[in-house]
Amino acid sequence: MIIYADILFTINLLMDFIVLYVCSKVLRFNTKNRKMILGALVGALYSFFGLYVQFPEPITAVVVSVIMCLISFGKMKPGAFVKTLVMFYSAGFLAGGIITFLYNTFYVYRNSSFFKNGLKPEIFFVFSGISFVIISVILKIASNLSAKKKVWVEMQISQKKNKYCLLCDSGNLLKDPYNGLPVIIMPENKLKTGYGEAYNTSNLVQNAVRFKTRYIPVKTINGNSVLPGFIPDRITLIKSEKETQELKAVVAVTGENLGANDYDGIIPYTLASGL
Repeated sequence: MIIYADILFTINLLMDFIVLYVCSKVLRFNTKNRKMILGALVGALYSFFGLYVQFPEPITAVVVSVIMCLISFGKMKPGAFVKTLVMFYSAGFLAGGIITFLYNTFYVYRNSSFFKNGLKPEIFFVFSGISFVIISVILKIASNLSAKKKVWVEMQISQKKNKYCLLCDSGNLLKDPYNGLPVIIMPENKLKTGYGEAYNTSNLVQNAVRFKTRYIPVKTINGNSVLPGFIPDRITLIKSEKETQELKAVVAVTGENLGANDYDGIIPYTLASGL
């Protein structure tokens, strides 16, 4: 059997990127494509050098998988990383299963005029594209089903504590440009009710030094804007009656009335899930 190293490298690069892409979407990671490409490059190089070097397996494969996830998604808590690694292998099995199914299906017609030159490597790239589309559709459906998840948080400012129901939004990818913290969006009327007039947009802007105000850039369909924000003394995610988790986040204040009475604000999905 003849193995072409360049084709093997390209196929593995493509497949590893698809797997990392699936992980980022399912786990709602806010990561750059270039990081996932770099992670996929590590996996592709591993498969390439595997033609010439006898690696101790499966230890090497696991180590490479860990490196790929760290490069693509960065450091995280041990529990979250284990979840990421499990999703990485699950996505690999899913993508591999789809391609195997397509290959076996089309192999029946390998002698037809359409495949007169056999199932060439180019066909595999087509299968990879089909696999990518199928997985994207599955992720879109799953995302819509989980889009309405809500959580409760307790926010402390000075000596005042208030509880808020927040909508988990995977589309909220806002980051504080000063420290990179994720951003919770709250309407000023909710903050004024809980903490008084000090925490409305006008006071945050006029007393920027006192409240350590920062400005969060926001892109919407109506154009670019900025929201004033601040860091509360404490934000606690209430998972259950006995389990809570402290969160590090910036609260951006908007004049819009978000969600009417359905929820009090918007929290990034990754922050609400503790990743």
